[in-house]
Amino acid sequence: MRPPARPGLAVVPFSAASAVRPIGDGGFTADLSSVWTIGGRPHGGYLLVLLSRAALAAVDTDGGEPSDPLTVSAHFLHSPELGPVLLRTDVRKAGRTASVVHAVLEQRGRACVEATVTAGALPTTEPAWADLPDMPVEPPARALDVGSSGMGEAFRLARGCEVRLDPTTAAFLGEDGRGDPVLRLWTRPRGERTDALFALLAGDITPPVTFNLGRLGWSPTVQLTALLRARPAQGWLRVEARSRAVHGRWFDEDVTVVDARGRLVCQARQLALTPA
Repeated sequence: MRPPARPGLAVVPFSAASAVRPIGDGGFTADLSSVWTIGGRPHGGYLLVLLSRAALAAVDTDGGEPSDPLTVSAHFLHSPELGPVLLRTDVRKAGRTASVVHAVLEQRGRACVEATVTAGALPTTEPAWADLPDMPVEPPARALDVGSSGMGEAFRLARGCEVRLDPTTAAFLGEDGRGDPVLRLWTRPRGERTDALFALLAGDITPPVTFNLGRLGWSPTVQLTALLRARPAQGWLRVEARSRAVHGRWFDEDVTVVDARGRLVCQARQLALTPA
């Protein structure tokens, strides 16, 4: 049985918060939820899910088996505000194996995020080979419940999903505040099934790994590419994020998401900025 959300805080389910409404001619509308935010700003992975839902809806028009996101490559142009947004889609290729859709999230006539989504069918067979992080299937007792911790007010998306942070990697929470730019956590949606779109969100769910270098504060993503590899099994998703290099304010972040069966379900790489 899953623990309830933090008392007194509203739960906005993942499916409801990321719903898109068709308006014709490849257009959709959505409402950015105040819950699925980081530091009061809409969460980047959440925006990718909205764009992906619109893109998948644009190609799934024949009533057949719904498509999955295979790749999502996005540029973050401006941070949108909470409230209504417009999503425009343009199907660039409609194929049997893969379709390609260009999608733009706009607000008040300004493009905020642009993405190219490749849609198709995720494999259902077991992988022939994989090299994955060694993490327990479920968070250990010492793992930090982000939603009920002091981080919960800034990390509001923990109201819509459960997030448990591995304290052995969260050096920024310790006395010294410094460590390697590596973070691990566990996550799953509250009261709903885990699907490929939630795995996509999990590819951007960790606090910036540069927090462990003492660079605290908003770290905006400039570009992010995610590869979806399988539909996740139900249960906790295991997430590891690490950086290979921090040059000036620029840093990369590689994220690996593993499901409860030990399968790779999402890989994400982003280029982002640390605070000055």
